[in-house]
Amino acid sequence: MRIGYNQGTSMKHSTLEGDVALCKKYGFAGIEMQSPLLDAYMDCHTLDDLRKLFAESGVKALPVNALTEFNERGALEAKSDRLRYLCTCANAAGADTVILVPAPHPVDGIISMEDTVQAIRTYTAVASQYGVTLALEFLGFPDNSVKSLEDAAAIAEQVPGLRLVLDCAHIMAGPTEPADIMKLNPEKIAIIHIDDLCKNASGIYTDADRVWPGDGDLGLAPILVNLWAIAYSGIVSVELLNPVYWDLPVEEIFKTAMQRTEEFLSSLRRSIR
Repeated sequence: MRIGYNQGTSMKHSTLEGDVALCKKYGFAGIEMQSPLLDAYMDCHTLDDLRKLFAESGVKALPVNALTEFNERGALEAKSDRLRYLCTCANAAGADTVILVPAPHPVDGIISMEDTVQAIRTYTAVASQYGVTLALEFLGFPDNSVKSLEDAAAIAEQVPGLRLVLDCAHIMAGPTEPADIMKLNPEKIAIIHIDDLCKNASGIYTDADRVWPGDGDLGLAPILVNLWAIAYSGIVSVELLNPVYWDLPVEEIFKTAMQRTEEFLSSLRRSIR
């Protein structure tokens, strides 16, 4: 496994240019651009600037994160336009994938799997015009429309070429079990988001509860062990989304993200030999 960096880990003080430079400095295998920070960059730069940034840095552009709430009711046209923009940026940066993040169920009903599949089929046709593939991330929140690996895998079976994003926090916080990973073909995994969680009394978790790999106690290790067992050898991208960390100096965040993730993976490998 190689370690990538997701801009959500340092969202508050990040810029795309600065984060690309720090990814190079600390040896990350690539960067996941967060769409709000990509938007901020594109507000004052051109596609040629974006292309030049990645070409000159040598930093790999990982999947673009993300087309959010892609299956929201009544939003197909607007989301398709947004996807065209993200695919155009992906092409310039050299990324080959855009991540799809599902919406929560509306208060007055549910978003069905059938509707979700139909939306993804539409987006797949859009992305294919740019040579870009899509990857579905499930969210373990109780009200989300795609909250388990089982559901995400069932959707991917119905959409040729669709791959999956596995976020460790959403596995630990939701109905997915680490054993479910054993059913996957590793080639269906676009990227792993690595993070950790600490148990709390409510059993309800938010993105802000994420901590450095190794600082939690909710079961990160079995997830990684099972990923190794199915021979996943791709990127594990550090994505914490914790506002407490956002207030740290940006360079400290990058340094700590690499150090703590390397230490956790190395220690875990030693323990299972």
